[in-house]
Amino acid sequence: MATTHYLKTWPQFYGAVARGDKNFEVRKDDRAYQAGDTLTLQYYDPENPHDSSTPQLDRLVTFVLRGGQFGVEPGYVVMGLAEELRAKALPLSQRQAEFVEHMAVSPGDPEGQDAADAMFRAADALSCLAGEGWRPKVKRLDWHETPASSGLFAIWTAEHAFPNIEEYRIIHTNDRGFIWRLQHVTNFESCETLEAAKAAAQEHYDRRILSALDLPAPSVEEKLP
Repeated sequence: MATTHYLKTWPQFYGAVARGDKNFEVRKDDRAYQAGDTLTLQYYDPENPHDSSTPQLDRLVTFVLRGGQFGVEPGYVVMGLAEELRAKALPLSQRQAEFVEHMAVSPGDPEGQDAADAMFRAADALSCLAGEGWRPKVKRLDWHETPASSGLFAIWTAEHAFPNIEEYRIIHTNDRGFIWRLQHVTNFESCETLEAAKAAAQEHYDRRILSALDLPAPSVEEKLP
């Protein structure tokens, strides 16, 4: 009987799965994992363990390789993953409402609402294309440095496809290094370098875009050279 396993997943691995770069999972073999089970990967940041705003990812276990063979350490298991298609398509209005919620648009922000609606229509079209074997790649954030404010070394802002929704910012401070955050969002993350802050913001942006798409896994034929 197929089982659903709920697993905490660190940011770098969550992002790789969400983008489609990582189609396997290595775990302790303590749950009797079997092909046909579902892994529900829950975003977990040790630096911000109470953050529950990131949507979970559901992946179908297609293959199980247990430890003690082929270089896999005993007590561990390697699982092949595939994206699960929804058993029943959601109504268009519900998919759109879910998407707007993912993008954290304020109900009192008509410009942000219009931008989110436009992004939803594009995302819905991409989902249809994905069913034909095409997979999207999220555009890189375009960073621009702005004049420094009092008490700050410098500020960088990022342009993306729908800037009316919110703005990604990086602030270089005296005591916390490079802080990246979303405009109007209180949570933030500190990084030692500017490039690390840009990479963290890009990963967050990638996750938000890709988590709103209902993409099937590529077929075996598509993966062959």
